[in-house]
Formats: sequence, structure tokens, C-alpha cells
Amino acid sequence: MARRAPDIARRILDGGHDLGNHTLRHLAINAMSEADAEAEIRGCADRLRRLTGSIGTWFRPSRTPTASALVAGVARRVGYRTSSPTTSTRSTTPRRAPPPSPARSSAGSATDPW
Repeated sequence: MARRAPDIARRILDGGHDLGNHTLRHLAINAMSEADAEAEIRGCADRLRRLTGSIGTWFRPSRTPTASALVAGVARRVGYRTSSPTTSTRSTTPRRAPPPSPARSSAGSATDPW
């Protein structure tokens, strides 16, 4: 999303929300070698940093509901907390008050089941 619509990614952050890393190419991350998994996670982190100035806080693995121990370790090494479909970030992610806005728009719906 950040690559196709960097202005929306910036608006998400400016609205007090956080962006997360879901890998660069959305491949089956748990099936990758450590080096390939790190390239996927770092590649997405680098893109987020270039586009928004931040890598985000959370990593959610692609093509699986939970990260393997290897992938979770790589994500932590890159600078992320890991999440799964049951992880709640509501109480642990600091929120900034959104700026006043006369109109709000929706960002669309996700099609990824994980």
C-alpha cells in the first residue's frame, strides 16, 4: 500500500495511527531462509522509512497467521514487535490525537485473509 499510495501512508501516520510491516512482496515468509526473510522484512522497512520517515512498530507475517521463531527473531532484530490475528495493539500502541478535519475518507478494505 505504501508504495502505491505514499500520500495515504503519510495521512495514516499524521492521523495518529501506526503503519506496520507485512513484508515487501507478500510471500510465504515462514518458508524462507533466514537471509531471505530478513531481506523481505528489511526491504519493507526501508521502503516505509523512505516514504514516511518511520519503519512502523509492528510486523505481521505474510501468508501465515503467526511468525515462526526464526521469522519473529528476524523481525525483532530489524526493530519490530510481532503480531498475529489475535494480537491487540490497542493498549500498547501510543496514539496521537488526529488533526481536525472537515471530512473523513475511508482507506478501503483489505483483501488479505491474514
